[in-house]
Parts: sequence; structure tokens; C-alpha cells
Amino acid sequence: MGNTSSYSVGYGKHVVSLFTKRTVQQQAQHLIPYLKPSSTILDCGCGPGSITLDFARYAYAGAVSGIDLEHSQIEFCKNAAKEQGISNVEFKQGSIMHIPFPDNSFDIVHAHAVLCQLNSPLDAIKEMMRVAKPGGIVAVREMDWRANLIHPESPLLVKEYQIRKQAIDKMGGDYFIGGKLRGLFNSAQFAKVEAGASCEVCGDAGSITEVSHYIAKQWEDAPFVKLALDEGWVNQEEIKQIQQALIDYAKQEDAFRAWTWCFAIGHKS
Repeated sequence: MGNTSSYSVGYGKHVVSLFTKRTVQQQAQHLIPYLKPSSTILDCGCGPGSITLDFARYAYAGAVSGIDLEHSQIEFCKNAAKEQGISNVEFKQGSIMHIPFPDNSFDIVHAHAVLCQLNSPLDAIKEMMRVAKPGGIVAVREMDWRANLIHPESPLLVKEYQIRKQAIDKMGGDYFIGGKLRGLFNSAQFAKVEAGASCEVCGDAGSITEVSHYIAKQWEDAPFVKLALDEGWVNQEEIKQIQQALIDYAKQEDAFRAWTWCFAIGHKS
């Protein structure tokens, strides 16, 4: 990912499995009007590459690149591209803080849920701008936990969020970054900045169960959990209680969750 010491949720099978379901239509819809068959696109912090490979389908006569700090994710991406028969894409290990491409290389430079992991997001945005072509765009999408909804609440679910945020803050990240994107992009001095938001919703039994079990699984071995244990913010018994609360929540007929995602698009002069 970025310039933190480790990706806060880790790279477990449950993480990769969920992230492989991400698509341009769902996670980068704000970019669809800008995608052309001949586009050159860079996806920063590409993870398992599902969005990157989707970009390659849109830009079928262009060229798409994906970078990620984690070697296992790059290998996963390469195998996925081969299995899906997508040839106009490349993947290489690299950091959004030091993008391994020359200036003015891409029509579109994209990152999804990456800046929230960084302690210097403005530097990352400027680096993305560097590799965008004149007249090109930089686009990011980030969650803002100030505008998330969980119903019905419970003390343990509130505690789950509070400990997670405390750990992310300690690791140098920012779960409130979504609403700050427009300001960050203006600070980077783009010629024009657009910003907006959308919601991702868990409003049926299937999606509630999937996400609740995914979050419970994170509490087994994610780096943010190890940090919380080391700092004494939580103990193993409390972790078991949080996990059980998440499993029980998924069984509630009135359970409903919504996450607010913000995006910004910067146009390079």
C-alpha cells in the first residue's frame, strides 16, 4: 500500500477474497465518463487487482498498470490477468509515494482506499499528479467513518470501531480522510477539482452476513489488532466478545449498515 509500516487489515485470504469483488462500476463509477478505449491508466495500491483488470477491459486498446507494495498481491494480479486472458495490463511492485514511472506517463492515475493508510496523503497525491499527463486526471476514493451508519448499535460494535480507529491513527492513517479530499487536491494545485460521495449499503441478510463475518475475521490477525493488543487497548477475551457481537449482529432482522465513500478528481493543467 503506502508509507505505513504495514497494511492495517493485512493480506489474509478473507481480505483478498472480499477485495477481488471490487469493480469499476461499484468502486470507480466516478471515472467511467473519463475512460476511453485508448486510455493509459495507473492503479496505485491495486491489491488483488480486480479494479485494475476491470480498467483494462474498458481501455481495451490502451494500456493499464497496477502497483502495490505487497509482493503477494502483485503475483496474485499477474496470475489473475493470465487466467482471464487480459494482455493489456502489467503489474509491478512499487509505492504510491515513489511511483516507478516517469513524469507525464498516464491519462488517468487512480487509487482506491489507499490514502487512508498513509501519514502523508498530500505527498502521495502530488506523486500521482507527477505521473499524470498534462490534461490528464488523478482520482481517489476514500471512506469517511464520520458518516457511517450501523443499526442497531451496541456497546461492543461501538467499541470495535473505536479501537480500530485508535489503532489506525497510531499507525499513521486517517479514517476521516474522505471529507478532506477536496481540500487536499486543491492544496496539490490541480487546475480543476471535482468532489462527490456515494454510499455502499448492506441492506439484506447476505451482505450483512458477509461483511460482519469479514470484520470478525479481521480481529483474528490483522496488524491493527496486534497493535491494539500491544498497546493494552483490548485483550483476547474482549476480542472474542467483539467477534461474537459481529456474528450475532448478522442474525438480526433489522440489521443495516451503510458506509460513506468520498471521491475527488483532479485535472492536471
